Amino acid sequence: MKLKRLLAGIIAMAMTVGMTSALVIADEAENAPEEPAAVETTEPEEKETKKPEEKKPAETKEAEPEEEKEPAETKEAEPSKPAETEPSEPEEKEPDETEPAEPSEPEEKEPAETEPEAPAESGEEGENSEELPPESDSEDAKDQTHSDTFGELTWVFNDKNGELTIKPTKKNAKVAWPNVSYYYLPWYGGEKSIKKVVIAKGVTSIGEGAFYGFYNIKSVSIGPDVTSIGEGAFNGCTALTSVTIPKKATTIGEGAFYKCTALEKVTIKGAKEIGESAFYGCYSLRNVSITGNSLIIYENAFKECCLLRSLSLKGVKEISSNAFKDCVCLRSIALPNGLTSLSYNAFAGCVSVESISIPGSLTVIPDDVFINFKCLNKLTIGYGVEEIGNYAFRYCYNLKAISIPGSVKKIGQYAFSDCYNVKSITLGYGIEDIGYEAFWNCDKVETLVIPSSVTQMGDYAFESLDKIKKICLTEELYNQYYTSKVFSRTNPTTWFILKNNPGKITGKTAKVKAKKVKKKAVTVSASKLYKVSPKTGVIAEKVSGNAKITVNKSNGNITVAKKTKKGTYKIKVKVMSTGNATYKASDWKTVTVKIKVK
Repeated sequence: MKLKRLLAGIIAMAMTVGMTSALVIADEAENAPEEPAAVETTEPEEKETKKPEEKKPAETKEAEPEEEKEPAETKEAEPSKPAETEPSEPEEKEPDETEPAEPSEPEEKEPAETEPEAPAESGEEGENSEELPPESDSEDAKDQTHSDTFGELTWVFNDKNGELTIKPTKKNAKVAWPNVSYYYLPWYGGEKSIKKVVIAKGVTSIGEGAFYGFYNIKSVSIGPDVTSIGEGAFNGCTALTSVTIPKKATTIGEGAFYKCTALEKVTIKGAKEIGESAFYGCYSLRNVSITGNSLIIYENAFKECCLLRSLSLKGVKEISSNAFKDCVCLRSIALPNGLTSLSYNAFAGCVSVESISIPGSLTVIPDDVFINFKCLNKLTIGYGVEEIGNYAFRYCYNLKAISIPGSVKKIGQYAFSDCYNVKSITLGYGIEDIGYEAFWNCDKVETLVIPSSVTQMGDYAFESLDKIKKICLTEELYNQYYTSKVFSRTNPTTWFILKNNPGKITGKTAKVKAKKVKKKAVTVSASKLYKVSPKTGVIAEKVSGNAKITVNKSNGNITVAKKTKKGTYKIKVKVMSTGNATYKASDWKTVTVKIKVK
């Protein structure tokens, strides 16, 4: 009986401890619903496994029927464990061991179970292991390649090298960029990760803002099928060092490469439009090579490319205002043949330019376009230019010689004013109007020949030619302007009146080797084609003859086209002696020139 009472007491005590633990767990469940779940699932398992290890194995099953009745409410097997022990031992040891041990077990296990839950949420370990791929901290993640589609294109990103490839989803397809805003693109927000961009074959365009502000992109490969690059596509890609734009890419959008401050080299192979501010502020840009297709370069396109030194332009039709403004390191400007429009201030502030070549296709040199080019020492103006604008070359202090072809009809106000190191001025026959102060203060000129074609000169046009010794002009001009303000403070030693030109001109026979013509076109100089007396320069126009033989109007040279067959060709040419410091220009005369290809 005593044994039964002792066992009953032990059972009651165990039930009390169990209930207390359950209440503690319930209270914690209200405040932290996730943590009790872990306690409830693990607590019974640990009690069942640990308690048999702590207690003696030699136990009997005498009190099993009584134990099964009372502990049914607690669903625990603990009451059977004390019954298996001998009467003498449980009286002293078991109550002492169970009372402190059982309540302490849940207190130790609760923090152990909640600790792994925190890292599981952060993606380091635990049940949320599916969130690991976006992270790039581990070595495995860095080797991963991610891909997906947007529109009809597929993007592939390599975590290891930071390369993003964009290609058509369907093989051999030609696909345009989806019409979506850049912040809806799948890689938006990956500025830090993307280091290289490859636009694959088949992609026909690059959308607006496609890689706007991606400051880690160092390399861009643009596929051969791209026809347009959208506005701001690579704006602010400050690590990009070079870019080659393929032949089919006819349009480069506004601000496409705006302030790509590390960009050093740009090659453009077939563009028709370079948008406003497309390369504005590319401060490291040193080399620009452009082969256009009737290309238009819009406002500010290369403005403030401070380190630009080499500029090659081909196939350019128009250059807009400020297009190359403040390219302060640019040394040479060779404008291409075919250029028809050069806008106001296009090259303003390019203070280091030493050489400028202007093609005859540009009929008007605009106002101010090369003003204040203090380093300019060589200027070539092609035959075909018809007008030189106001202030166009003012303050070009280093210019030593000025030669203006006869195609020019008008020289604007102050056009060459204050070019005080000029020693030679050559005015071609054909010039008609010389503007106000056009050559003011060109004070190192010693000889000046004003052609007989000139009919009007503005006040002070040749003022302050301090070292002038001889001025040659027609009697009509002398009588009209000698006492006027045109030559104010200009006092030559000699005023020379030009003589009439007898203009004895005859055609010659020139020989061209067939071997040379087979490989390339051959040009024959005017001195081998015409006999001119007195000896002067000539201008000429073709009247008739074989289409493969052409005449240069500016100097009378004749060019025989490549692969012209052997034979003798008769060409009728209208020729004029342009005069010199002694003679006026002659009248036009038509002569026959023979070209023998053998």
